[in-house]
Amino acid sequence: MTIRIMKPILLIIALIASSVAFAQQDDLVLANQLYSKYSFGKAIPLYEKVLSKKYNHETAARLADCYRRNNQYKEAEKWYERVTADSIATSQEHLLYSGVLTSLGKKDKAAAQMKKYLDKKPDDVEVKAQLDALNSNNISSGKDLWIVKRLTINSLNGDMCATPYKDGIVFASSREGGKSKHQDWTSKPYLSLWFSQGKEDKLSTPVQLELGDKSKFNDGPVAFSADGNEMYITRNYEENGKIVRDKDRIVRLKIEIAKFVDGKFSDFKDFKYNNKTYSCAHPCLSTDGNKLYFSSDMPGGKGGMDLWVSNKVNGEWDKPVNLGSAINTSGNELFPYIDHEGNLYFASNGRVGLGGLDIYKSHVENGVFSDPENIGAPLNTTYDDFSYVYDKKNRCGYLTSNRDSKNENDDLYMFRKNCVPLDGLVYDKETNLPIANATVKISEAGNSFADVTTDDKGKFTACLSIGQNYSFMASKEGYQNGSGEIKDVSDEPQSIKIPLSQVPVFALEGHVYLEEDKSALPNHPVKLINLRTNEEKETLTDGAGNYHFDLEPETNYKVMSFKENCADNFADRSTVGLKKSTVLKADFGFFCQGDVIRIDNIYYDLAKWNIRPDAAKELDKLVEIMKKYPKMEIELGSHTDCRASYKYNMDLSQKRAKSAVEYLVKKGIEASRMIYKGYGESQLINHCECEGTRVVPCTEAEHQQNRRTEFKVLKVK
Repeated sequence: MTIRIMKPILLIIALIASSVAFAQQDDLVLANQLYSKYSFGKAIPLYEKVLSKKYNHETAARLADCYRRNNQYKEAEKWYERVTADSIATSQEHLLYSGVLTSLGKKDKAAAQMKKYLDKKPDDVEVKAQLDALNSNNISSGKDLWIVKRLTINSLNGDMCATPYKDGIVFASSREGGKSKHQDWTSKPYLSLWFSQGKEDKLSTPVQLELGDKSKFNDGPVAFSADGNEMYITRNYEENGKIVRDKDRIVRLKIEIAKFVDGKFSDFKDFKYNNKTYSCAHPCLSTDGNKLYFSSDMPGGKGGMDLWVSNKVNGEWDKPVNLGSAINTSGNELFPYIDHEGNLYFASNGRVGLGGLDIYKSHVENGVFSDPENIGAPLNTTYDDFSYVYDKKNRCGYLTSNRDSKNENDDLYMFRKNCVPLDGLVYDKETNLPIANATVKISEAGNSFADVTTDDKGKFTACLSIGQNYSFMASKEGYQNGSGEIKDVSDEPQSIKIPLSQVPVFALEGHVYLEEDKSALPNHPVKLINLRTNEEKETLTDGAGNYHFDLEPETNYKVMSFKENCADNFADRSTVGLKKSTVLKADFGFFCQGDVIRIDNIYYDLAKWNIRPDAAKELDKLVEIMKKYPKMEIELGSHTDCRASYKYNMDLSQKRAKSAVEYLVKKGIEASRMIYKGYGESQLINHCECEGTRVVPCTEAEHQQNRRTEFKVLKVK
């Protein structure tokens, strides 16, 4: 009897167990199907259900991967910890686990998992480099320099990729009230575009951005032309109301370009280099609108998603060019942004960072991008950080991160320098015109804080710490220094205006040289005496024989220079009464003992020796020299060409030299300081001989070279 009763019970138990097993198997099959279709969000509860009944390595690895792909790192960590503890754990599972741990800020554990990966893949140089960088921990932190705030306009379903537009921001969001269809990957609504008015973290309730060409699937992220009349948007391919997948069931992205017409963006057209076999996404325009940067996995890249640029030529976008290995890695480079100076910001998971996607900056110089630098904390965190943009007008930026959200969604963050913006102006007190290129020295609490230069509108900017005291000293050549101060800086934007009064600027410059051949005297001393203070200054001439002194207003000066065996040089100069900036001149030519100096343009009538008016003008110059140097004694010599007899020329030159000396005596020069001598044709300076065995035919110009008057310095002191 007992046996008869037990048989039906055992049968029922067996049937129940069998149905449970079949049900569990159905859950696993469905979960795997969803996983293969990238419906990770829908697969998670099914995998959890299956694993709650019985642990399986492959199933647990897929569940961990689902959590990882949905940025649920804590749950991913829990399952990867179990998966990698199994003896059959793969090298890839160790590597993925290290990425999750890095995102959670657990660098030591992440390094340990990288080492386990390298135990199985010792030739992977990229992971070796990542491990070295992870251990070096050389990413700078600017936590005291930045204020980062999560925006209050964030929703429960995720918000991303803010970009300045008009008087607010446009961003992509999966919030309710947008798209009705849900993504397979996250099980959340597809992205739609929203607009919020305001700046920094003071933004209005978002309203959906109206588009003329409506899509049931993802809209965003976007970029706008400088005038806001053109939009570049990331979208999915769709046909007949359904999303398009490629042969590997991957949903590809494309870029569309729309015009702002009648209050909304419409007339959407495909970017000409879109292709259903790869993605083009995350557009960004240069400030002049002639370069389109975007992310793509098109052929010719370095691996994963790379950054590319297309140039506008004759109004059309040219074939995209890969930004190269300096920027791109075997990982993913995403969300490019070009600032007003042309510098590139982007997100990457192919470089060692703080964890997940990190934001990098590459400076531009002569059109070439430098090696990227991690912009550090707090803009980057151990989580995913991306989509950096900066609103230059409002001095703040926006980025996207999943760092704080309780449900690990992507959220929008505002960032700005941890200080109060200052707008300053330096202007001319008399004309009220702005002063460009003025230097402003800023001191904080008595210590040097910053040196800034005004722009072409006389403006300068700075960031001031709240509660501090600041002083400002503005200077510009041609102006008296001006000053100002701001005490106890509040949390409101600051401003200051600094007037400068013009002041004459005076200088003394000159050239020092030898009179004989006019050659410059480099490294020669020149002395300046301030006759008001008796202060003496000395300088040396430069390589060209020039010197320079700065002078004070309303002051008399004496400047001098000396050289052995040469006449002393003195000059008086004054800034008294000068109202405008002036450069005074004082050139010094040295007459040295033994110098022979030609006096140009002294002509005589044929066979005559009287001083003509034109010759008198040239001799007057010698008169001035003799008066300037009252102790100088000279020999004044006259020379002829070779024509006429030797004796005749000697007599004629003697008479001409005597006539010149007599002229100088009439002009007040003591006869005792001068002797005269005629040389005739005895000292020809070229080959033009006319007598004897050597007769050389010469031009009149060549003969003229020999007809000259010279003076020789016999004594200078």
